[in-house]
Amino acid sequence: KLIETGSVLEVFSKPKHETTKRFVRTVIPDEIPSTVKHTLACDKRPYTILKMHFLGNNTTDNVLYHINKTFDLETSVLFATVTELEHTVLGIFIVQFIGDDLEVGKVKEYLVTQGIEWQEVAL
Repeated sequence: KLIETGSVLEVFSKPKHETTKRFVRTVIPDEIPSTVKHTLACDKRPYTILKMHFLGNNTTDNVLYHINKTFDLETSVLFATVTELEHTVLGIFIVQFIGDDLEVGKVKEYLVTQGIEWQEVAL
């Protein structure tokens, strides 16, 4: 049964069907390791975790550097993977943003202006 169609890049970077998502995770992991989750459970500081998808040219931009220099918060990379599909680079970064909601909101807006898709991650 056909459950999803599209180019390799489309299917692997944005799988829609749950079965496809599970398959893609076997090839390109995109989850925070359990030991890191355990450490985060003990962190009492205010933070938000975002999973960001970098595709093509925006994988080489200095996005995290810019965030650290511009916004009043700390960042911690919890997970990262970079791979190439159909001659296009796909990067998945899961980053902890430590700081208040106002600054995290500014970061989210900045990511959108940079063409970087993101979603919040709950533990």
